[in-house]
Amino acid sequence: MDFWQHRWNESLQFNTACQNKNVLKIQKAMTINNPISVTYSDSKLRILVEEYITMQKKEFTFKEVCSYILYRAMEEERTKSEDLYESNELAPADCERVSRILEKIIVESRLTTNTGNGSIFTNETMVAKVKE
Repeated sequence: MDFWQHRWNESLQFNTACQNKNVLKIQKAMTINNPISVTYSDSKLRILVEEYITMQKKEFTFKEVCSYILYRAMEEERTKSEDLYESNELAPADCERVSRILEKIIVESRLTTNTGNGSIFTNETMVAKVKE
């Protein structure tokens, strides 16, 4: 094999490796956008939210409590996902359920938010315990 043929083969191998790497990146990006639903009842979900609040000293974000719920669901095999977890985010419908639970706890004057409006939760919304 001459020098140029050898260089051509090397460049083809390099291009193939780069293409495979890009395919993996695309697959990873696609899976991040596939949130996971949990199978908890509303009452069990409230218990888990209360458990999380109890473990916190002062404040936490809405995303942190949702991540805790998802972590527990994965541990207890209470997700609607099959064997492989395709995301690290809780499904929007379940986030809405968590939001409603937090709203009720805010009405009970046990929590407060940095938004001034307990009904608007984003991932960055800070939730703090009210001193008793």
